[in-house]
Amino acid sequence: MSNLNHDQLVECFIKSGILKGTLKCKVKLNHELEIDLVYNTENAIWIIEAKVNPTVRNLATALGQVLIYGSIYANYYKLEKPIKLMVITDTIGVSWLDVGFWAEDKDIYKINYLKELFEKHGVKLLVRVLDF
Repeated sequence: MSNLNHDQLVECFIKSGILKGTLKCKVKLNHELEIDLVYNTENAIWIIEAKVNPTVRNLATALGQVLIYGSIYANYYKLEKPIKLMVITDTIGVSWLDVGFWAEDKDIYKINYLKELFEKHGVKLLVRVLDF
């Protein structure tokens, strides 16, 4: 379970300074969809979904959310920069440690596996403490 709530995770990421540019928080796409963070940087527009308590289900949900949000955002706005997608999360949850298909028992391998999985879908995964 995460030590941070959602707003604290977002604040921690913002303070890290990983992305520089114009920031908008809680960007409404419609009456039910809201992007956690939109960063307009020099070279891209970053759509970012934050998830605390990163269980298998929560990270799968975050991946789907950010893919949908990025597509809707790109279709709604006339953009001159590419859209890039990111999910930020707290330290990887215990439920990931119980999944039995990894070749090694080291947590860092599991995190790298997850990052590679997200990258296959064009989404960058950043984990608090490890990445920011």
